[in-house]
Amino acid sequence: MSGDRSLVSWSFALGNGAIALVIVLAVLVGWPVRSWILDLPSLALAGLMLVSAVGLVRASSWRLQALRVAAGAGMFVGLVAALALAIAASYLIIAQGPRLYDGRTLVLITALVLPYMLLYPGAQLLWVHRQLSPQIPSG
Repeated sequence: MSGDRSLVSWSFALGNGAIALVIVLAVLVGWPVRSWILDLPSLALAGLMLVSAVGLVRASSWRLQALRVAAGAGMFVGLVAALALAIAASYLIIAQGPRLYDGRTLVLITALVLPYMLLYPGAQLLWVHRQLSPQIPSG
C-alpha cells in the first residue's frame, strides 16, 4: 500500500472518528451535570479528533500536523486524567484508610483510561514522527 493511504492511516482515521463520536455523545447525552469546564475541552478534543480523521481519510497535506495536534491534546487529557486518578486514590486511602478502601473502581477507570488516552495517542505520535523523519538508507 502507498504511504499516503496506508492501513495504519485508515485505522487512525476510524479510531479518531469513533473517539470523537463517543466524546460528543458523552457530552450531549451521557453527562447529567452541565459544566463548561468539562464540556468545552471535551468538545474541542472531539473536534480535533474529527479534523484529524477527515484529514487522514482525504490524505490531505495537513493530515500529519492535524494528527499530531489531536494526539498531543489527547495525551495531555490522558495525563491530566491519570493525575486526577492518582490524587483521588491518595485522598481516598488517607480518608478511609488502606483497609477500608480497596481501590477497585479506580483500577477499572485506570484500565479504561490508560489505553485510550495515553497509549493510543502515543502510538499516533510515534507513527507521525516516523512519517516525518527522513528515511535512513540501509546498507
